[in-house]
Amino acid sequence: MSDEIALLTFTGWGGVGKTALALQVASSLLERFPDGVFFINLAPLTKSELIPIEIAHTLKIKHPAGKDVVSDLHELLPRQRMLLVLDNFEHLMQATSFVNDLLLACPSLKLLVTSREPLRLRTEQSFLVRPLETEQAIELFTRRAQSVNSDYDLSVNSRNTVAELCRRLDGLPLTIELAALRTRLFTPDALLARLKPDLQPASRILNLLSVGSRDVPERQQSLRKTIEWSYSLLDATEQKTLRAASVFPAGFTIQILSAIMGSDDATVLQNVSSLVDKNLVKPATENLDEERFALLEAIREYAWDEILRLGEVEALRASYIATYLSLLEKAGKELQTEKQDQWLDAFDDEFLNINLALEMCLTSTQGSERWKIGFRILDNFHRYFMLHGQFHYAAEHIAQARASIEDYEKKGNALDKETLRLKAGIYSLTGSLAWGLGNYREGGDWHGKAYSIHEALADEAGMAEALNNWAVNLGMLGENQTALEKHERGLALYRKIGDRWGEAKQLNNLGNLLHVMGREDVAVATFEQALAIARELKDAFFTSSLLCNIAHLRVHAGDYAAAISLLNDGAESTNKAETPYLRAWSLVILTLAYLKQDQVEVAIHTLQEGIELLPNLTDMSLKVEYLKTSVYALAYSGYPMDAVQLFSTVTKICEELGLSEYPPDEAELREFIQTLRSKMSAEAISTAEQKGRDFTFDSAFAFIVEKLNPPAPPPPSPELEQVLTTREREVLVLLSKGMTNEEISRELVVVIKTVEKHVANILMKLGMKNRTEAAAWAVERGIK
Repeated sequence: MSDEIALLTFTGWGGVGKTALALQVASSLLERFPDGVFFINLAPLTKSELIPIEIAHTLKIKHPAGKDVVSDLHELLPRQRMLLVLDNFEHLMQATSFVNDLLLACPSLKLLVTSREPLRLRTEQSFLVRPLETEQAIELFTRRAQSVNSDYDLSVNSRNTVAELCRRLDGLPLTIELAALRTRLFTPDALLARLKPDLQPASRILNLLSVGSRDVPERQQSLRKTIEWSYSLLDATEQKTLRAASVFPAGFTIQILSAIMGSDDATVLQNVSSLVDKNLVKPATENLDEERFALLEAIREYAWDEILRLGEVEALRASYIATYLSLLEKAGKELQTEKQDQWLDAFDDEFLNINLALEMCLTSTQGSERWKIGFRILDNFHRYFMLHGQFHYAAEHIAQARASIEDYEKKGNALDKETLRLKAGIYSLTGSLAWGLGNYREGGDWHGKAYSIHEALADEAGMAEALNNWAVNLGMLGENQTALEKHERGLALYRKIGDRWGEAKQLNNLGNLLHVMGREDVAVATFEQALAIARELKDAFFTSSLLCNIAHLRVHAGDYAAAISLLNDGAESTNKAETPYLRAWSLVILTLAYLKQDQVEVAIHTLQEGIELLPNLTDMSLKVEYLKTSVYALAYSGYPMDAVQLFSTVTKICEELGLSEYPPDEAELREFIQTLRSKMSAEAISTAEQKGRDFTFDSAFAFIVEKLNPPAPPPPSPELEQVLTTREREVLVLLSKGMTNEEISRELVVVIKTVEKHVANILMKLGMKNRTEAAAWAVERGIK
């Protein structure tokens, strides 16, 4: 504590360790204050006027009856080089003027204050006491567990389980100590199982950590009492804001919270700012430019309990659903415009919140208005999955919705026109999911059912959409003439109703079919028609997707420089709207272009980057494309036998999926493989092909990565991991276990976009080319 600082305030949420830190600091400063260091507990005081009396009592200052004790302090303390620790100031904020006057009157006096919010005095230096880092939290948990259970041994219990438990408890010393006390009854695994998160809060943490040590203040003997203390100090509007904020499992923006509360942004911002100052709400990310906020899970549980107690559940639920329906219907339209990148970012952040709205709706009474809203939300939400190539994330909700509407109909309920449209919509989503998973026959059947419903309703927009999707699946199966007929009918319908975006989509898919049919010139012209519309609509994703398709044709025409130029133009046009799905398609085509130009090293690096994106994507045809391109990559890298082996894998998987061949592509690939085989013995070919047919998608890609990227030796500096943040280190540990981004997001309870950012930062900071190198490096160093 420097001489320039007269007032130092430790702020932070209750249980974060403010008092312990203040005592530690005060003890270290004993020699600097010859007139003493004194601890004054303000928690029992009920009025701010009692603070001077408590200080005088602690300092044993006697003052005559009737004389103002403040005057006594002003007279006696100016000559004292003294430190006063004022603990738990948050409920006595009216006394800030007394503190200010005392410091002005006593220039040699220093104050160290603990409070859940700053005093906001000009002389104040505020310091936020943050939760424990993972290693500190594990150490505290272990120490406290051993104090109540002498048999507890961290080496026997999973260190990773304890680390995850501490993360779930937000690294707060109080909650960690309370959890450690439970090791008398539960193992860390059992404790963690009881604290698994859910979209809708339940009092898991509060109930489990209900009783603590008797040698701490009563308000900290249970987690609920600690939060209750802070909650009681809020005014009614702040309490209402906190309750509303607790509904969001993935944090919130001021705008969305305002909509749910039916209030204006300025008022809600003022209340949220106050809650942030009181450490009951926190910024949701380390990036302060993102105006997003969240609650610690224990506070969220407490606020939800208050919602239940006050009977506010139904009103908040209705407002929440209405807000997200409005948001998604607006997004559904603007995802086709220049605002696309903004909505993709918003959906990344709101993913879990939207899932909660879906869960609320789809579990409502069948046939109710709220139940129907669930289908409308899902229909608009699917555009996000389509752009990301991640339909599997919606699989559970799609299956739930389809089962619900079919069950409703089986019970004898007649479906009105609105409900029939919802049924057709969910059949369409089921078909798209089947397509993504490579079940093309099933996908076509579902889209055919959707078409029949739309046709009966004379719904031309729905008919056009169904025809487009139906045709795509038929094309994958090689039923090209039937697919072509449906594409042409769908295109005519889109043009009839004036849907330019639909027209561009149909032209894009028609171009792909024409490419399969070997009609290259017509395919290019069709893609260029679609490209003109996409640029007219300022749809960055569609623009880049079409440039990607045209580049693919250029590669097979031997114009590699033009292909690379088109792909670079596509990346520039999408900017932030380039999703992992689109990026993966671009990278696989770039890889082939580089290989054909004998730029093997850059091609392999490009291929590796693309392969790392695949685990979180649904499109099986994309994964097949990567396997085919990897056949070339292995051969160009000096592994002809492995290339033949992998080609056998490609053949087997295409047979299993029922994928038709792309004549121009397949002829070239088969000719390439035949050249490799001509230099091998029949026995070697047979052995390689048998090995290849034993591969699955996962084992095939593991084989490719191992062949093309053997584990790199550890970088020379063992201190490199120290540049990582705590969260980045946690992500690195999970990477070293072979987890995908999706698995890491579930493990750390964050959205995938956040995981992707952490992985990118790790690679940049460690100077690694890809996650495989980073994982190998972490294992080599034993980073846990």
